Amino acid sequence: MCVFKYFFTRNDLLKMNMSDYVNFFLASAGAGAALIGLLFVAISITPEGTVLPTAPKERQITLTLTSLFLYSPLSLDIFMTIE
Repeated sequence: MCVFKYFFTRNDLLKMNMSDYVNFFLASAGAGAALIGLLFVAISITPEGTVLPTAPKERQITLTLTSLFLYSPLSLDIFMTIE
């Protein structure tokens, strides 16, 4: 069952133009880039606790997942702004 059927009709979906959402994707990409920058700051402050082989495995896994969850929307937003 499609969630969009409650909000949009089929004609509305066909009329949607992705260029109308460029500003949203740019703002979202900027916010994602800022969060990734903060992640790099956190890594550079305490590399022994996050990325070195002596770091606890829980922190390494958390860092990997956080990077993945932040890079995915950022890359999607960047690609959506290309016309």
